[in-house]
Amino acid sequence: MRILGGWAVRRSVRALVREAGMEPLRLEHADDGLTVHVRLGPGPQDPVGLFRAVGARHPGLRLRVVTETTKPRR
Repeated sequence: MRILGGWAVRRSVRALVREAGMEPLRLEHADDGLTVHVRLGPGPQDPVGLFRAVGARHPGLRLRVVTETTKPRR
């Protein structure tokens, strides 16, 4: 499946991820949509709001969010 809009959709999704309190690390096109790798921010996060906002702005786009963590210090 090709995602229509390309860079505009990616830029929009990055902005929505930031609004939800997360840091977008990278976006990957998958066969069935878009995968966003994020790092959680220090404040409150709103993952449900992120999915609602992406669904409202880009209907039909399947979004997958992967949370990446850093290795703990020793």
